[in-house]
Amino acid sequence: MLTGGGASATEACLDLPDLATAGALTTALVRQGVAKTHFYKGAPTDKASACPGFSDKCWEKAFVVAGDRVIVSGSVGDFVCAHFVAPRKRGKETFQEIVRSGWLTSADLAPEPPAKPPVWTGDWRRVEANIAIKAGARPGMLAIRGDATFGSMDPDRVKRGAVNVGEISGEVAPVDGGLSFAMGDEGAVPVTKAAETDCKVWMRRVGSWLLVDDNRQCGGANVSFSGLYSLQGK
Repeated sequence: MLTGGGASATEACLDLPDLATAGALTTALVRQGVAKTHFYKGAPTDKASACPGFSDKCWEKAFVVAGDRVIVSGSVGDFVCAHFVAPRKRGKETFQEIVRSGWLTSADLAPEPPAKPPVWTGDWRRVEANIAIKAGARPGMLAIRGDATFGSMDPDRVKRGAVNVGEISGEVAPVDGGLSFAMGDEGAVPVTKAAETDCKVWMRRVGSWLLVDDNRQCGGANVSFSGLYSLQGK
């Protein structure tokens, strides 16, 4: 059975939930033998709507096929809030990105068992961001350091020296496949003890990826570490 966080029929299911408050996140594959399974609309504004549901007004043209991998963030009835992950080419490199979110029929998906314990250490990358994670100085801790930019893919911004940058660093212990920290004056502190203007970061290990969310206070204008990261060398 596929389950997830607190997604409901009244939610749009247009993107991953905020990691600061998200429930369980799992991964699943479209079952072999399923030629294609279509996305269904939710009911973000019309609570009287029967969507998601097996009716023509809920059905969408977009679909996924057997073997496609999705991240599941919630469920309601016969449907799950799913986020399709696929490779995207950027320049000479290929990155994994969430390219479509929406409601899928849960019967067409096969859940993947999570890795226990999840692997955190390594060099993680997405477009315009890198996060290096290694064992910390104290047992059970992880040392995290990351760099991100905004505008480095734009030749004109690069030429003008208009690329904005940001960085994160901290040492923290993961709990149940997730971790969070804020950057205080004397190192990493719990996000609950940080000021609103401090850089706050949340991370989850989901499937083979690292999911990251931040409060957009970790660098210059438009710089964010939020996104889906792939482990390099895998």
